[in-house]
Amino acid sequence: MFDDMEASNTLMNEYKDIDHGQDIDFTAKVITKLFWPISEVKMCILPSSVENAFKRFKEFYKHKHPARVLTLNPCLGFADVKATFYKKAEGSNSLKEETKILTVSTYIMCILMRFNEADTLTYKQLLEDTQVPDRDLKRALMSMTMGKQAQRILSRVGTSRKIEDADVFSVNDTFSSKLDRIRIQIVSAKAGESEPGRKETYSKVDDDRKHEYEAAVVRVMKSRRKLFHNELITEVTKQLQPRFMPDPIVIKKRIESLMERKYLKRDENDSRVYRYIAGPPWP
Repeated sequence: MFDDMEASNTLMNEYKDIDHGQDIDFTAKVITKLFWPISEVKMCILPSSVENAFKRFKEFYKHKHPARVLTLNPCLGFADVKATFYKKAEGSNSLKEETKILTVSTYIMCILMRFNEADTLTYKQLLEDTQVPDRDLKRALMSMTMGKQAQRILSRVGTSRKIEDADVFSVNDTFSSKLDRIRIQIVSAKAGESEPGRKETYSKVDDDRKHEYEAAVVRVMKSRRKLFHNELITEVTKQLQPRFMPDPIVIKKRIESLMERKYLKRDENDSRVYRYIAGPPWP
């Protein structure tokens, strides 16, 4: 895994040295699917500028590695989007531009970029135009339409607490923030969601995090080779804290699962110690 990251950084440096015509600052982390416990997800429709940037990088990569196949995972990406809001100037009918940098997920980037083409879009239109999975699209839109009016990136017109196909969305020009750079967090559960739907959302989050837990354990153990149980819990917690607050009980369960699949084993002389062993390919 560490070899992957080092090779990826070298690859991107080589690419940026020869590609100076990008209209966006594109960076990719190239990892080997065999060694990373990451689930495959359905690809969404990227904005044309992003799609073109990826195609240029893909051609560069294919020239260096003709036998390999390069794919994008939209669940792992993020983007800095320059957003301009047009506010009415005080005492005048003229419009004043206010620009913010929004740090968002790939899915939210795809949604926001659609508003360069239209002032208003229905949920159904966004679903068709972006091909973001229904559940993820609703979570992304809720993240941008919740809270006080001045805190919403998008305005929503709808008759239900839940997002429906006919709901209409537009850029909220009354959005206001003292910060120049704002991170948009994805909500963990949908507002107004039924109990079965909420459980389904929690289950998806837990399933996604299961892979993050296991990836963190493998990264630590591959680097350290041998660790006491408490040391491993501490190291994994440090790695995951920037993304979410990890649960030590869940870490323990994922360690046990990795041992069952022959990625780790207990030391023969001390059951409190784990040793890293070369496991089978990730499914």
